[in-house]
Amino acid sequence: LLDGADPSMPTWKHYFAVAITSARKPSFFGQGSTFREVDLATGKLKLGRVLSKFQPATEAVYEGGNLALFSQLTGARSTEVLYIGDHIFADIIKSKREVFWRTLLIVPEVSQEVFLQPQTRPLINRLNNLQFIKSEVFRGLDVKSTQEPDISALRDHIAQVSTSLDSLFNKYWGSPFRSGAKQTHFGLQCERFADLYTGSFLNLINYPLFYQFTPQTSYLPHEFE
Repeated sequence: LLDGADPSMPTWKHYFAVAITSARKPSFFGQGSTFREVDLATGKLKLGRVLSKFQPATEAVYEGGNLALFSQLTGARSTEVLYIGDHIFADIIKSKREVFWRTLLIVPEVSQEVFLQPQTRPLINRLNNLQFIKSEVFRGLDVKSTQEPDISALRDHIAQVSTSLDSLFNKYWGSPFRSGAKQTHFGLQCERFADLYTGSFLNLINYPLFYQFTPQTSYLPHEFE
């Protein structure tokens, strides 16, 4: 994929400081194993030895390992690391819980979600309006109220708009991020554990390494006016 893309970097190895394969996540973030060097001629592992320094990726590839030793040999510390992965549990949740790394989740479906926004945005706005109408129906009711409002027609309308929204995505499971007016479990995990998410890591190519992404301020229900 990268070989020959840049004359100054003849092979993919030139793009990396350290190359590690078969890290066996999520155990890598716990006890893991020791690092063993791969024989580049045969693909087999070399006899184990105590590793005191990583060789450049252009000269060596390592197998296995664990987070403690990786941090020791590279000097990488906590929030100084941006960890890029495509598995919400093995990559993002485990690294966030164990070491508090900054995380970037790769979700290819994001590209389709962005492409479909002109079609999805009106439906999402419609759902929000219907949910607001539903809340207004019950506003002002208290313990003295004896008759439950009939919102069957409103529920049917919400279901119809939700179905129309879901039909724009995968025909079997819809959007990975949203089910009607609510976020999916996957969407909630992305919001909680991924500092960033994108359809491709190539979207970072135009940002300097010191760039700081700033999230929007989020509010709890009791903080709204």
